[in-house]
Amino acid sequence: MKWKAISSMKVKRETLENGNVLRALVEQFTNDKSQQKFVAVLRCLRDSYIWIPCNMIISDTDEEKFIHAKKGDTISTDNEIRLVPDILQNGEVYFLPVFSNCEQMGEDYGNHFNKIENHFFEAMSLAMAKENVTGIVLDAFSQSFVIDKELFESIGNIPTNIEEEADK
Repeated sequence: MKWKAISSMKVKRETLENGNVLRALVEQFTNDKSQQKFVAVLRCLRDSYIWIPCNMIISDTDEEKFIHAKKGDTISTDNEIRLVPDILQNGEVYFLPVFSNCEQMGEDYGNHFNKIENHFFEAMSLAMAKENVTGIVLDAFSQSFVIDKELFESIGNIPTNIEEEADK
C-alpha cells in the first residue's frame, strides 16, 4: 500500500487523546467500507494510545499486603507484579482486545481488569507475542474494528500525522 499517495492532515497529539477521533473514523468506515475510510482508521491507530485490559498477577504475600492495607497506605511489593493482557475468543479465533477509551470496555467487562494505556504499537507487539492470537479487536463491545496481524507491518510503516513543534 502506498501511504504517500493518500493525503494526510497533521494533528496535535491532544486531538487523539480521548479516542473520539478514532471512534468517529471507525463509524465512518462502518458506514462506507471504502479503502480511503479504512486507511484513515489505520492512520489514526498508528498515532493513537489505546487502553488494554490486563489481569494483575501478584504473589500471595503481596496480595495479603494489598488486602490489609488501609486507604492512603503506601505499599511496597516483595515480588514482581505482572500485567497479562486479556484475550477474547470468537469461535476458534483469538484477539487481543483494545479500547479507544476506558468507557468502551463497559462496566461488566472493564471492572474485572486493570487497565493500562499504551501506544497502539505496544498492542501490536503484545499480539505478535501470542502465537494463537489472530489480531487486535478495537472496541469489541460497541462498534468493533478488527486489525489482522498481517496489517501490523503496514501500520508500522505509515508516517506519523502528529504535528511536532518543528512542524509549526
